[in-house]
Amino acid sequence: MSEKNNFGLRLKWLGCACFEMDFGNVTVVNDPWITPNAKTELTWEAVEKCDYITLTHGHYDHTLDIPALVERFDPYILCGENTALPLMRWADLSPMKVYPMYHDMELDLEDVKIKALSGRHTPLPGNESERKINREKSPVNAGDPNLIELSFWGDFEYRNFLFTTPDGVKIFIWGNTLDRPDQRAILRQLKPDIAILQITGRNPIDKVVDICKDMECKVLIPNHIDFPKDYTAIATELGEEMAKNAPEIRFIYPEYGKWIEL
Repeated sequence: MSEKNNFGLRLKWLGCACFEMDFGNVTVVNDPWITPNAKTELTWEAVEKCDYITLTHGHYDHTLDIPALVERFDPYILCGENTALPLMRWADLSPMKVYPMYHDMELDLEDVKIKALSGRHTPLPGNESERKINREKSPVNAGDPNLIELSFWGDFEYRNFLFTTPDGVKIFIWGNTLDRPDQRAILRQLKPDIAILQITGRNPIDKVVDICKDMECKVLIPNHIDFPKDYTAIATELGEEMAKNAPEIRFIYPEYGKWIEL
């Protein structure tokens, strides 16, 4: 297994599902939730550049640093089509800066192409009536109707993102369930070079290893390993299983705020 790759890319984990990805003249930040994360001392100021934000869904642990990044960098924001309106209302965004991303929609930004793919959130407790009550009572939402609506769409609407460079290098950020055959089928078809997958213990480790082998990815990076619980032990076990059963795939355990050269 090679310890170095020659993709000409670099990325930095900022906690939870937030990554800053440098594509040369274009930098993308995925799911900016840094400052409120008690597991790291980093804040949104750890973001060095932000031309675009990709937002997988509207839950608070993926969104709350968006206003700060908008004020500092004035980025464009890519999100699900139903998430766009409550996001604009909550963060007071210009409609000209928001791209509602339908399933299979792709933007060509010259330095990188970004495609949105439909996903499903991992199973959440309660039916809609129960979850509505919880959203309204949540101190995070603070009674803000726009944030409450954004949280609702976070339950229902999900977008994963595939990034393709002009050289054909593919990076896939995936953050939802593996228990549905349609989701597994999407992963198997993508064949990404770099897979950034949510690892929280909901999906058995052997299933994750099998999916990575089916995807034929060259690099695996776990995300969401620090919230809502500490999943570091699970991520470590996954790395050990990858070394035994898929040694051709490089497993990278990310560190807060440190660039990974690929």
